[in-house]
Amino acid sequence: MILSSQQERARALDIPQDIYVCILSDSTLTLFRSALGKKQGCGSPGKQRIVPEFEKAHPFYTVTKNVWDGATIANILSALPKDQAVIDSFDTTIIVCNVNRPAGHMKVYHDDSDQATEVLKLFLSLIHH
Repeated sequence: MILSSQQERARALDIPQDIYVCILSDSTLTLFRSALGKKQGCGSPGKQRIVPEFEKAHPFYTVTKNVWDGATIANILSALPKDQAVIDSFDTTIIVCNVNRPAGHMKVYHDDSDQATEVLKLFLSLIHH
């Protein structure tokens, strides 16, 4: 059966309309217009945040967000709520982060990098979310 709207899909999956969402991200949730995209008339030049579109698509969701360009995994980890009452108030936590290769290195996780440790800390923190 093909469902024609988001509401019908949500009802079929028994997803409530009024969920509380925590979104944390680096610039991965930001669209940067390419030169070709600008030529083709795809929106205004510059950058566009995705979260406002998410909020528009889900008007009954309560969204707490912290999306900023240049954020590291450590930044996102530090922005995660620590208070259990706050954590419990969210129905879902969405983390979007691009793990980049550090400048001047050939691989993402090099011997003197703490990126793998930061990713592990982030995953372990998400157990409580």
